[in-house]
Formats: sequence, structure tokens, C-alpha cells
Amino acid sequence: MTCDQAAQAVAEGKELTCEELDQANKDARKNELDNDNTPEGFALTTAVGTNKNGVSGFMKGVSSGDAPKKEFKNGYAPAVKAKTRPDCSGAGGYDAQRKNDSETKVLDPFMRSAGSGGSVTMKVYHRSVAGGVTTEDEMPCISCRKSICGAEKCGITVTLCNKNNEKVKAADMCDDGKPKGTGSTSDPLWTNAGFA
Repeated sequence: MTCDQAAQAVAEGKELTCEELDQANKDARKNELDNDNTPEGFALTTAVGTNKNGVSGFMKGVSSGDAPKKEFKNGYAPAVKAKTRPDCSGAGGYDAQRKNDSETKVLDPFMRSAGSGGSVTMKVYHRSVAGGVTTEDEMPCISCRKSICGAEKCGITVTLCNKNNEKVKAADMCDDGKPKGTGSTSDPLWTNAGFA
């Protein structure tokens, strides 16, 4: 399923599976990103959001604003301009270096516009490079976990698709708007849930 097909399916009222969000994520990485402007390490999220009024939309976010090709830029969530998290999420400041990660780019405007209620199902792809070793996984960083759990605190039901395209309820990974676990990229709670 391409991103265009995913957007069309959602517009027609279809609920996308994790497999379909994964296919759209792969399509975005293959066809919509400019290889010359995409850093070695980045994250890309494909998602379906339904606001409290039942209106659904297909969403995409990428951690590097320069990564999408010119003709696709408008289809990606914009940079987060706010310095603080939405009030409903428990507020607090964003980490200035992480507030434009793909998950936060998708969730922040949704929290601010949807208020309390709605749902988001998201597939995250994360690629990091350290010591010449490239790692690909679905593991949200700790800052993004805070955004995910903040959305839950806003009354938005967040479902994450793990590496096996199984649905994981964010509510099981959060406690009162804060992520459970150690916060590390090898956190056993998140690793055992299939994100790495």
C-alpha cells in the first residue's frame, strides 16, 4: 500500500492495519524522501488519527524537515513550534533537540486540536548510526515516549505497531502520562513489547 492509497483508504472510512501502515511507511522512505537530504539517523512515522468527532486522516511525520522531496513536503507534519507540551498532556518543556522527532510532529498538533478524545494508530521506523553500525527498529526514543504517553493523558487512545506489526496499546506502556520503564533504547519493557 502506497501513502496515496493509505490516505485514500482512510478518506473512504477504512481502518488501516499495522501491516498497511508499515507498507505506507516503506513507500514513504523509498519514494518520498530525498536521499541527499535525509540524514543517516532519522525517524519516520505513518499514522491514522481520528479526532473526538470521528473525523479520520492519514498522517506522516519525519524527524528531518529537509528529508521529504519538494513535491511531498506539504504531506508531512510541520515542525513543532511550541516550547512546551500541550496542557492536557501534563505540560512541561520539550527537549529542544527532540521535539521535532517524527512521533512528536504527528502527536503534538493532534493533541492541541483534538483536545480530549480520539485515537491514533502509528507505525514508527527509526534508523540510527553509531560507531559505523546501522540499527533499524520501531523503538521510540524517551522524548517520543513522553509524547506518546502525553497523548494518552490527553484522552487520545494511542496504538503502536511493533516490529512484527502487532498492535501494542500505549496505555500499557504509560503511567499517568509518563512512560514506564527505564527510558533507555534497550529498555526491557519496550524491547519485550517488540519495538527493538
